[in-house]
Amino acid sequence: MRRSLVVATVLSLVMIAVPAAADPPPESGVVIRIEATDSFGVFPDFENGYWVFANVTRDAFCTWFNDMGLPFPMGETPDDIQLVFASDALVVSIHADGPTALHAFTGDPFSNPCDGSESAAAFTGDLRVRVNDNDGPNEGKRANSFGDRGQGTLVDDSGAAFHYSFNFRAIWNPDATEFKVTTEKFNLHPIG
Repeated sequence: MRRSLVVATVLSLVMIAVPAAADPPPESGVVIRIEATDSFGVFPDFENGYWVFANVTRDAFCTWFNDMGLPFPMGETPDDIQLVFASDALVVSIHADGPTALHAFTGDPFSNPCDGSESAAAFTGDLRVRVNDNDGPNEGKRANSFGDRGQGTLVDDSGAAFHYSFNFRAIWNPDATEFKVTTEKFNLHPIG
C-alpha cells in the first residue's frame, strides 16, 4: 500500500513541463535539448518522515494545489531537459539542480503534501536531481522503466549539515499490466 501511494504520488505530483515540440514527432533518433523553468518535484519520504519539495517552495506549490485554476508554479531554477525520439517511445531525461526543502509529516501524510506537512521546513539546501523515463507520455508501446535520484547537502534550523539522497525506480509493463517498484531508498544523515 505504501509503495503504491508513493508511486501514485510521484507520478501525479512530479510535474514536468515539456513544450509541444513534436507535432508531428521527429524521426527516430532525434534529440531535442531544452531548458525549462517550470518543472519541480513533490514526493513523500516515508523512511525519514518528510514531504520533499524540490525546486518549488511549499507555499507556491500549495497555493497552486489548492486552486489548480491558477497558473502552474514556476520552478526556482531552470532544468536541462533532453527528449530523445526513439522508434517506439519518447525518452525523457531531466537534470535539475536547485533548492529543496523537507517538511515534516503532520497528521495523515497520506492526505496530500499540503495538509500532511508542517508549514516550516525542517531542512533546506540544494539537491542535484536526475529523472529518467523511457516512455515519457506513457503511451504503453513498451515496458516503461522510470524513476529519479538525487543527492545534496541540507541544513537544519540549527545550521547542522546533513547529506540527503534518494533513489526511486519502477517498471510498468503494459502487456502484463504489471507495476513493480525496483528501488526505493532515502538517506538522511549528519555530516561530520
